[in-house]
Amino acid sequence: MMKSARTGLRLLAVATVLVATALHPHPPIDHGSTSWRPMEHGPMGRNQIALTFDAEGSDEGMADLLSAMQQGRVSATFFLTGKWADAHPAWATAIADSCHIIGNHSWGHKDLVTMEEWEVKQEIVRVEDRFISLYGSQYRRLYRLPYPVDSAPLHGLVRRLGYHIVGWSIDSLDDSPPPKSAAFIASRILQHSNEDLDGAILHFTVGKRDTIEALPVIINALRERGFEFVTIADWLTDADKDTSQP
Repeated sequence: MMKSARTGLRLLAVATVLVATALHPHPPIDHGSTSWRPMEHGPMGRNQIALTFDAEGSDEGMADLLSAMQQGRVSATFFLTGKWADAHPAWATAIADSCHIIGNHSWGHKDLVTMEEWEVKQEIVRVEDRFISLYGSQYRRLYRLPYPVDSAPLHGLVRRLGYHIVGWSIDSLDDSPPPKSAAFIASRILQHSNEDLDGAILHFTVGKRDTIEALPVIINALRERGFEFVTIADWLTDADKDTSQP
């Protein structure tokens, strides 16, 4: 009886994915033989930088984070898990209302490599169905893997669902043990040369007080060095027109 129930739930989950895919068809993306690889850098020569944030745990300091971004006149790209958005709906809406771009970080932040293909699709499509209805045009088909992995089959599956996979150029390490100070996080970014930072995708984590403290320092210093802040979506608009770009 228990085995029959589990089989029924599995079939229901597969059916859910198939119905959702039919309702929201995903055109394939083909940008060449390396199209499965994540986007880890933006276009060079523009003096542009993209700030990105992953949200899957705490919402600590969200008011201060959004305030720091507003005061710095910066729009960023936030990769939210479905569970985080469900647990913190007001903050997820505030991110969209503040003109930041929202991307897909899977539903439950699981290790996709260990999952069946239908389960991976469910993790992605379940988020999309919810985010499209909640955040409208602020939600884009940008996907950040829960855990970075160099897997052509997995990346190819995500791309076939119509997503651009987004990695990063420079990791702030704000979510890596031991805890990092604001000074460390700022130095981690600002120690890089202008050449390294040109077109860089910076990786941060939501819910880190020291990251919030470091942000004004980072934003002001990079702006003084001549950099402009953009979202990943800003770059992809150009990339879709010119496939020579990432």
